[in-house]
Amino acid sequence: TVTVKKQAKVTAYQYRISLKSTMAKATVKASTKTSTSFARLKQYTTYYVQARAYKTVKGKKYYGAWSTKKKVRTLCAHPASKRAVTTTKAATCTDAGATKTTCSQCKKVLKTGTLKPLGHKVLAQVNAADPTCTDEGVKSHWECPRCNAPFAEQEGQTPLTKEAVTIPPKGHGPFSWIQFDEADFWLCSTCNNWVEDMYEQRIAPAMGVAKKLGIPVQNDWIDYSWTELGAIGDAMSGLDQPNADLLAYHFNIIDRDRHVSGKTKILTLTDGTELPMDLLGTSHDIRTDGKGKAGLTFGANKALPEQRAMNDPQEREGGWATSDMRAWLNGDFYNDLLPAEVKPLIKSVEKISDSKPGSQDREDLSRMTASSNKVWLLGAMETYSGRQLILDPYSALEGDQYMLYKQQGVYIGARKALLKTLVGGSDVTTESVIWWLRGASGLDGFTAVGCYTNNQGWYVGFGSNEKCGVVPCFCF
Repeated sequence: TVTVKKQAKVTAYQYRISLKSTMAKATVKASTKTSTSFARLKQYTTYYVQARAYKTVKGKKYYGAWSTKKKVRTLCAHPASKRAVTTTKAATCTDAGATKTTCSQCKKVLKTGTLKPLGHKVLAQVNAADPTCTDEGVKSHWECPRCNAPFAEQEGQTPLTKEAVTIPPKGHGPFSWIQFDEADFWLCSTCNNWVEDMYEQRIAPAMGVAKKLGIPVQNDWIDYSWTELGAIGDAMSGLDQPNADLLAYHFNIIDRDRHVSGKTKILTLTDGTELPMDLLGTSHDIRTDGKGKAGLTFGANKALPEQRAMNDPQEREGGWATSDMRAWLNGDFYNDLLPAEVKPLIKSVEKISDSKPGSQDREDLSRMTASSNKVWLLGAMETYSGRQLILDPYSALEGDQYMLYKQQGVYIGARKALLKTLVGGSDVTTESVIWWLRGASGLDGFTAVGCYTNNQGWYVGFGSNEKCGVVPCFCF
């Protein structure tokens, strides 16, 4: 309905309505009344309306100006096809639910309704379960599968509370104690989990990692596959040092003093060579991908069958970082000789070496340069203790002694340990055993370690184009 104010001295009123604001194709209607209606309009649709008055004088109509356009919307009839019933509150076993009917055309809520309570489903029996250190136990009872409400009997006549059927966790204990890097851990004898806080009884992060790995615990590191060792080593990198040690201890890779077993595991190269590998230590070498320390470090305790020169032709400038040996170990040896299952497990680590061997500038620490290595040779200090006997003082900056050599007392004067640990039990009574270290010698070229046929261990410089044994190392 369109309504206008009554005007004096007018004959009638003219009204028009259109779907367009320009009033194109408008429907026009005249009436002597101040209001009128238009029939057959579309539901819930925007229209534009105007009105004007006119006066008839001697049969001629004189029109006033059209009024300002008014924008109106027709009412919605809420047709059945536009009505939707939705649930606003779901009914439960014991409580009623609610619904509403809404017109999707005008969004008006037309009515509300209720849903009857569902009632309990056929009750299911819940068997008793003992509590654990961290999880609740439960008493035997009957339970609704839909709402988990507990009852004393199958008929559901006696409701129970959750508290009545729940048994609190036992809590951890009794404990045994261990310490790594001044961090204390306690082993719960009930659940065999390590906790890192005696009072709050928080499970140590290493235990969460061990559970995620899902690797069965073996008696020694050699009992794991290379793939399993790779997973353990990589997981250790993601933990702080105490938890990394705890993870290694959990898998019997180290003992409570961080010692390794000294046993060897055979690595079979693609050419059939069987290379006995030692576990040199844990969390020793820094990964070059920024993910902390590599978990496990391995080193051969027997040289490869073919002796090789460090550089040929002879060159010591640049040291290990630019040597032919490093290029070969990280190139052809890695790509062609290492087995396919081992290569993706190896982590590149940082190795320090003297890039200016023979320099007389003893204050120039910039001569010690870092390189990224997948495969590498041992440095003097990674092998020995006894720094006063090192030929080149800069060898002392190449790293710290690995745990295996430290716990076996390897140093330059310890010939028995040298023979047993470093040359794989070779029969040195019949031939000399000599293999390269990666340090550049201040005397003649690069350093090597070995044993004379008289069973005396020694450490000396060799020309880089001389051929010595190659003892590769790598990290997981």
